[in-house]
Amino acid sequence: PVNHWPDAEDTEIASFERLNAEAFMVNERLFPVQAAAVAAYEQVGGGIFPIGVGHGKSGISLMIAQIAYNSGIRRIMLLVPVQLVNGLLNRHIPEWRRRVPFSLNVHVVAGLTSYERNQLANSGAPGLYVVPYSFLSVKDTMDFLIPIRPGLVIADEVHNLKNPRSARTNRFLHFMRQLEDE
Repeated sequence: PVNHWPDAEDTEIASFERLNAEAFMVNERLFPVQAAAVAAYEQVGGGIFPIGVGHGKSGISLMIAQIAYNSGIRRIMLLVPVQLVNGLLNRHIPEWRRRVPFSLNVHVVAGLTSYERNQLANSGAPGLYVVPYSFLSVKDTMDFLIPIRPGLVIADEVHNLKNPRSARTNRFLHFMRQLEDE
């Protein structure tokens, strides 16, 4: 948890520290909730951030992924609802590459065949792996999730895992237990 909610000055400082100079100079700023979430991640190495629609969760996820990468975590998994994948790839990632130093290679699992998913997972390629939650409902899920061996899992819209009896949630929990055992 952060020690205090960022005030206007804290948000301005966080914006100055995080944003690219060009974005800052044209008066782009982080939302206070973005500054707080990123600060919380840096303080404790994780977090649960109940943030509403339109408050920059994609930006938070991408900034945290870059921070993790910079700290030595080479493979980061970002779970998102399938209907958000196109917006993430075509709008949010380009926008945040312009706004902040986001340099990760992005590997998208959606649209790949089982063979292609397994090839990607076993490649050991560093970067951000974008995985739709719907893939947690596929029988070969573990075949491609486990070899990725992410050092960080970011679950955007985590309510997609709220049902403890669903195959999706059980596969996710099994996957996380396997990561812990390594």
